[in-house]
Amino acid sequence: MPRLYYPPLVIPLNTGEGYAVNPVSGDSIRLVINSTGDTIITGVLIPVQGKLVDPDLIEPPHVYPAEISEVEEIAPMELESIKTEHSNNVIYKVVFKEEHIAQPKQRDAQFNLQEYYNHPDRYVPNFEQFLPNLSILMNCIYWDERYPRLVTKQWLKSQNRNDIRLQIIGDISVDINGAIEFTEKVTTPASPCFIYNYQKDVINDGFDGEGIVVMAIDNLPCELPQESSLAFSTALIDLVPIIVNTDFSQPLDELNLPIELQHALILHRGKLTPEYLYIDKYL
Repeated sequence: MPRLYYPPLVIPLNTGEGYAVNPVSGDSIRLVINSTGDTIITGVLIPVQGKLVDPDLIEPPHVYPAEISEVEEIAPMELESIKTEHSNNVIYKVVFKEEHIAQPKQRDAQFNLQEYYNHPDRYVPNFEQFLPNLSILMNCIYWDERYPRLVTKQWLKSQNRNDIRLQIIGDISVDINGAIEFTEKVTTPASPCFIYNYQKDVINDGFDGEGIVVMAIDNLPCELPQESSLAFSTALIDLVPIIVNTDFSQPLDELNLPIELQHALILHRGKLTPEYLYIDKYL
């Protein structure tokens, strides 16, 4: 797998005589003297002898972003076709649903979402067909041991190294050894990722080396506090009056809550609600 980046060059600092050429590019360094007699360094900033210049007087360098013209959402079944017909200036986004993760064991049966939730033993994994066409995977699903994994160690080892395009996994759910089997630990903002070397079955902190980069920060919204607060408050503001005006002393089936709050209600009158009874075995 190609490297994600190349290590930076280490250039000795020459504070005495400065530099006649740029040590990185080899280009000559020109000093421009303006009408007031100030010395301005042009090109990449390299320490040289000259007068002290107020940084506010120096025009910021132009930064040219990658020429990505758009983000295009495609259906999962279109992934195979863009291997030969795609644009290098487009990011292709695919949203996978439960029916793409598993399929019924019974050959002629149709996928049924509620049956999958209630009886996942009637289904087999189906997601690996998409993996050869993905370079970045964001895992945001609920998972427990009853459900199939998205990426397994066995699948990675069974593939030709040159056929694996997957380079980065953002494991938002962060289930240890869960949907992403090699999520071995939670990462932190100070050390946000590790490399999983599937040939050796080992992980190493950082993102330099052979393997797949995994980011598994479990409190990721804290990294974007303002944006997270705005998003959460916008989603919840209309539900606050309903919560305040609901008489929760009434039986659960008489609360008449909107569907969002029905699914969010974990405890009612000191007991787990039906959707969250599975938590009881962990208490």
